[in-house]
Amino acid sequence: MNKTILITGAAKRIGKEMALSFFYRGWDVVIHYNSSKIEAEALADKMNSARGNSAIIAQANLDNADEVSKLVEKTLSKNFRIDALINNASTFYPTPIGTFSEDNWNALMGSNLKAPLFLIQSFHKELAKNKGLLSMSLILM
Repeated sequence: MNKTILITGAAKRIGKEMALSFFYRGWDVVIHYNSSKIEAEALADKMNSARGNSAIIAQANLDNADEVSKLVEKTLSKNFRIDALINNASTFYPTPIGTFSEDNWNALMGSNLKAPLFLIQSFHKELAKNKGLLSMSLILM
């Protein structure tokens, strides 16, 4: 059985490149996305064409705790083991000093801190069992 990695925000940019890098090293990949369904499907199709059943997509708004829980459930229900978790997804928008509000703060904390914490907590037993890895990328400003 191949090792499996879940990468949040894996449909585009850096997340996509990380997903491809692990895939080319023989890993199976759970491609998380929020709104980039077309890109996530294209990436999964590319991987599954090269090596069958090597990638699945999983949609979740990481600002929503219920959706984070569903992401965990979907990942584990696919009979994938979890050997690594990369918390890559982040919310970013430029906000000049003096215009930052509590709503801005709450929006940034959801995907940048809250979701990664709860994903780590949800997968920690599985990661420990598989001697897994986790990584957390944070972009706050």
